[in-house]
Amino acid sequence: MNNFQPGTFNFKTIFDASPYPIFLCIGEQMTVFYANAATLSSWGKTDTVIGMPFYEAIPELKDQPFNQLLLDVYHTGEAYFSVDERADLVVDAKLQTFYFNFSYQPYRNPTGEIIGVFCLATDVTELVKNRERLQASEESLRLAIDAAELGTFNSDLEKGTVYWDERCRELFNISHGDALTYKDDFLPGLHIDDREKVDQHMNDFVFVKSLSDGNLDIEYRTMSTKDSKIRWIKSRGKVFFDTNDKPIRLIGSMLDITDQRQTEMRKNEFITVASHELKTPLTTVKAHVQLLMRKVEKDGDNFITGSLISVNRQINNMITLIQSFLNNNILMEGNLDLHYEVFNVHELLKEVADDQGFIILQHDLILEDCEAVMVSADRGKIGQVIENLLSNAAKYSPNGSKNIISCKVSNGQVEIGVKDQGIGISKNDHKKLFERFYRVNSDIIKNVSGFGIGLYLVEEILRYHKSKIKIDSELGKGARFSFFLELVD
Repeated sequence: MNNFQPGTFNFKTIFDASPYPIFLCIGEQMTVFYANAATLSSWGKTDTVIGMPFYEAIPELKDQPFNQLLLDVYHTGEAYFSVDERADLVVDAKLQTFYFNFSYQPYRNPTGEIIGVFCLATDVTELVKNRERLQASEESLRLAIDAAELGTFNSDLEKGTVYWDERCRELFNISHGDALTYKDDFLPGLHIDDREKVDQHMNDFVFVKSLSDGNLDIEYRTMSTKDSKIRWIKSRGKVFFDTNDKPIRLIGSMLDITDQRQTEMRKNEFITVASHELKTPLTTVKAHVQLLMRKVEKDGDNFITGSLISVNRQINNMITLIQSFLNNNILMEGNLDLHYEVFNVHELLKEVADDQGFIILQHDLILEDCEAVMVSADRGKIGQVIENLLSNAAKYSPNGSKNIISCKVSNGQVEIGVKDQGIGISKNDHKKLFERFYRVNSDIIKNVSGFGIGLYLVEEILRYHKSKIKIDSELGKGARFSFFLELVD
């Protein structure tokens, strides 16, 4: 550089420190006169290339356009700009692909004569590769969405506008291409029997961060205005909130599950009929067993008494299973009606504890009661929640262990919990535990009866009460399930 005579070059110190490749080629041979460290690194070369013709300094570029472009700028005096230009360079003894944004500028001496070409470049390899990966990912997602016949939506909750793709519009029988809104297009497109329930669920649960954590998972019906065709739709999505927990955006997908739903409805109809038919003889059998129990107790035959107690326990288990199926069908049909009343929590817990004490004989049932507090809820359904939790605790706990019902008042709410000393639940199973028909895959419980409905019913009943089931458990350390209800004055 110190021997450079044709022109003035006052920025060497700045160029040397630049993180961007900068180099200067001189003369017809495009001799590399200057190359900063960033250039040498991108070329995979050392400063031995200084003084060499460009095509000799980087022979792997011989069949690539860069040398010719340098000559074109040198001869014409017209600058050249390029974006995302591919260059295959030997770095670390391997031919690797890079991408550059660069400009070739004619370099002139003080008299204005072109004596070389000056290059400034930016290595955008990672940006290009990330964009290619993103494009590939988006294409894979698009293919998956198309294959699954999913519709996608994006809602601006602050403006009330909704973007639906063509599939969503088809599912709601919307033929126009105008902008859509929640009130004018989504709600009117629902089956009349689902509108109020869906609207209430969205506003009172999905859009409340503390209850839903922004997760949308709902099924509903749409009805075509043309042919009155009913479709069952499953929507899943995510709500995004601002710093004040106000919902601002909802994105998600829609899936037509009509065929699946109709199959389930036929199955549920069969289960409902079968369950009702089974309950009648079981109730008769239970009544005769209880009569026999009272008789043999007077006779003092402990063996027969014990056998009848065992029979009665199994009858209770059968009745519980049948009732679970019936409740499951009610939920699946969206017909769970809540009958709110103000009641004393202490009295309900005492009743449940007393009733379950006759059924769960092999466990020590303890009631750690709170002060008498009043709540407004469906008393029968909340009682069923506690019964299901106690039934689960008994199933997965060793005989003689303690099952504890507790309640605690805090911040205008009462927390009701059921704790056991059983086998515990792995963290990996916590999220799936409340899915319908889900059972933990474990050799320890493979012989325990049940269909994986109980906890699903618990979560659904509490969801209708705008509450949420919580679990605190580790494998081998027992489990505690709890939920909250609002107090009333």
